[in-house]
Amino acid sequence: MVRYADRLHRRYSGWADARQGRDWSRWWWTAEDVDYAQFLGKDNVPFHVVSFPCTLIGSGEPWKTVDVIKGVNWLTYEGGKFSTSQRRGVFLDQALALLPADYWRWWLASNAPEANDTDFTFERFAADVNHDLADTFGNLVNRILKFVESRYGGIVPIVGEPSAREFALAAQIDIDLRSLRGHHAGRSFRKAAEEVRQLWRLGNGYFAGEAPWSTFTDDPERTAVVARTGASLVAIAAQAAWPFIPAAAERVLEALGHGRGRPPWPTSASITRADLLPEWRVGPLLPLFEKLSPDWVEAQTARYAG
Repeated sequence: MVRYADRLHRRYSGWADARQGRDWSRWWWTAEDVDYAQFLGKDNVPFHVVSFPCTLIGSGEPWKTVDVIKGVNWLTYEGGKFSTSQRRGVFLDQALALLPADYWRWWLASNAPEANDTDFTFERFAADVNHDLADTFGNLVNRILKFVESRYGGIVPIVGEPSAREFALAAQIDIDLRSLRGHHAGRSFRKAAEEVRQLWRLGNGYFAGEAPWSTFTDDPERTAVVARTGASLVAIAAQAAWPFIPAAAERVLEALGHGRGRPPWPTSASITRADLLPEWRVGPLLPLFEKLSPDWVEAQTARYAG
């Protein structure tokens, strides 16, 4: 009798050979130290919940069975189904030719069809991208980094002591980060994206409310505290956003002097602890996201209507 493992080894050997270091058995065969999650469309859930685990258990072999199944509903297109035969809808290769991956990653995660189906329209896509990525995250990054560059020559000031406002801000950030971590652990994409949005809004609200451009001459120490806090907020915002928009987040963190690659989990410590910051130089940064115009929306809607 041919072992079930031998059948699957033949099936997945090409996948493993295609890239060095790939080994399906490391996470699927006698792999009790693995947290195994599956992400499935709702039509595939019954098979993966009942039929397939029964096959693995019935083989008598030491398969690692799934720990968490994340099922999602349908993503529809302009009120109907995507259709390759009718050329109706924008598909992955076409989407990446239109815009960088971060645009699509953000929209699909923040609108994930978790509780109900989600309908994609180019009008809705553009409105969300413009509001979230350009007007909220992009505005936070650009206004603060430009302020540090224009008023401090690109070097984040470390003078001045934080006030009750910064301590309250740090406490709120800690609450939001704990909530964000919980949503990630629960594979709740939309809730996690909303928590990231909240951090972006918090940063914009703080900087606008403190208005450091108005105190630069009269209260330079207070202005320095706000500028330093603002730079820390940009770092926290980018670190929290990295799972959703890694390319843009990495650009921001590079401008802040961080290395490339996955950043550490954000903390609020730098908001109230200037001693944690060595000399911190901010580099130039071009706009992160271009706004999508009504003409662009109209053109893509017509192009992919089928």
